[in-house]
Amino acid sequence: MAQHFQVFMTSYGYIAIFIFLFFGIVGIPSPEESMMIFVGIAASHGTFNVFPALLAALLGSLSGMITAYIIGYTIGNPILYKLGKFMGNPEKKWDKAAATFKRHASWSIAAGFFIPGVRQLNPYMAGISRLKLPVFLSSCLAGALTWTTSFILIGYFIGQKIEKFFRLTPTHVGIGLALVLVIFATVFTIQFFLFKRRPN
Repeated sequence: MAQHFQVFMTSYGYIAIFIFLFFGIVGIPSPEESMMIFVGIAASHGTFNVFPALLAALLGSLSGMITAYIIGYTIGNPILYKLGKFMGNPEKKWDKAAATFKRHASWSIAAGFFIPGVRQLNPYMAGISRLKLPVFLSSCLAGALTWTTSFILIGYFIGQKIEKFFRLTPTHVGIGLALVLVIFATVFTIQFFLFKRRPN
């Protein structure tokens, strides 16, 4: 299985990266994190160029998010309301849940990229709850950029230092984690100041 995956990735290159991320976000099972780490390792050995790989991953994840948002926006509410009649969940309860999601949407969408299942559910929830498109897109961009960059660069640096990887000191590991946290905190700080006074 792993061999077929590697052959597919090396045969189709950046298109394969886009496809894996797109389908993974839409909800079709796909090893997104593992794939991005593999891409990073491959890029460190010259199989991929790291910047086009990052761009393909970013575009794939954003395309998946937008597609899921559109599906949720166009057909999500009617389906939920019909199911609600059978599940004892009237429209008022769903409207309250949607309003709660919208209040925390920018943070939830951006951070949700790092949580399997949540990143697939969030764009559908955003569409169903009629989250404003600019808020949705900016949150997606912040989260997708942090998520894809983190995993591909982890793979890239592992690939560059593979023979020394298991000899890393706790200090090196701490510095690496600190850099990822700084990127993540910066993204969330920008989100906070952009949307703290704007109604969703």
